[in-house]
Amino acid sequence: MKKVEKNENGKLCLALIVAKCRDLETLRLENQALQEVFLMTLAFIVRNNPKLRVLNIDRNLFSWDAREINFFQFLKITTSLQELSLRECDLNDQALDSLGEVLKSNKSLKRLYIGKVHLFSLKAFRRFVQALESNTSLVECDIDIDSCTTHFLVHTALKNRIQKILKRNRKPRQNILSFKESENSYSQLLCYFNKTEISDGGPDGIALTSA
Repeated sequence: MKKVEKNENGKLCLALIVAKCRDLETLRLENQALQEVFLMTLAFIVRNNPKLRVLNIDRNLFSWDAREINFFQFLKITTSLQELSLRECDLNDQALDSLGEVLKSNKSLKRLYIGKVHLFSLKAFRRFVQALESNTSLVECDIDIDSCTTHFLVHTALKNRIQKILKRNRKPRQNILSFKESENSYSQLLCYFNKTEISDGGPDGIALTSA
């Protein structure tokens, strides 16, 4: 097993792709001041290493523009990656949406670590949770909105929904396929964004009824 944990200013990333490394299983590049070019290099590394199971790029700040968003396209097709850590990477709405699209199609990812983020909106968080509904592999997910107080009840309900999805995914496969939960309460939650009123009841003590 090949394991890479450190580099110098991202130069090792470029060295890896030049060397055409094909048997990486763990790649840890935390706090390495990686730039846009190295993020794209990482995308090629993911593609060229079919045994890669762990990718950690914590504490690398990216702008997540249209070019950097392409990084997630490679995650859609990987069948080996089981753990992805993006803590303190300044994810924005576009990055979170792209990550949600990855979760819709990726069947190997089991652990996702993002932590608290202050750059994406509650609506993007909601879209992420909706995308997560389609995923059946993720069993651990650390994600939250930093200092979210404007819509505390909706924020709490979304976090609870994530935990329910993860709990569902931890069940045996046959139970996942047969799992069916009432959509009424959750639909009411989504209606909040169409000018609804909050009252008692509903999922986890929250009901959202049309104004």
